[in-house]
Amino acid sequence: MKKIIKFLFVGLFFIIISCNKKVELSDDFIKNLSNVNSNIPSPYVQYNLYLKTMDNNIFETNVKFLSDIYIKYYNNDYKDFYDFLKIALKQKLKIKNSVANHYEYGIFSESSKIVELSNKEIIKKYFIIGEDVFYFYPKNISIEEKKTILYKMFLDGYLITFDDYAGKYIIKKYNLNK
Repeated sequence: MKKIIKFLFVGLFFIIISCNKKVELSDDFIKNLSNVNSNIPSPYVQYNLYLKTMDNNIFETNVKFLSDIYIKYYNNDYKDFYDFLKIALKQKLKIKNSVANHYEYGIFSESSKIVELSNKEIIKKYFIIGEDVFYFYPKNISIEEKKTILYKMFLDGYLITFDDYAGKYIIKKYNLNK
């Protein structure tokens, strides 16, 4: 009986922590993302963006696909693309899996092993530290672990791009002045 109570307490603790994640995305970053022109590719299209799905999985995408999703599915629900992004990227909108499944990248479940780690622990354990940037070579870890690491960094205000030539992720803090 004590084990069951302890298990329930630990489970409740992780649910409370996951529900109270403070997303560190700046309004400036979201404003810049929302300036999408159909004739010119967004300078932010290479960045990985993350949203919650209805079944509490994570949808990995980019600004181009989010613009398409907004126009096709959410145009009438929000004043403009900025308002949609502000709610969606701060994890306050849960997108339908049927919508997310139509777009590149994909949906994944968070790795409980990685969720337990702080971002400082993630940086120390998995990243090569450069000047104002981290490099992540995801070898010998599962896809869920890799994607959960990237998602946690995104929630903390980091921009994530993939260098397919070198096989690494480049992770840097968003800074309007750079």
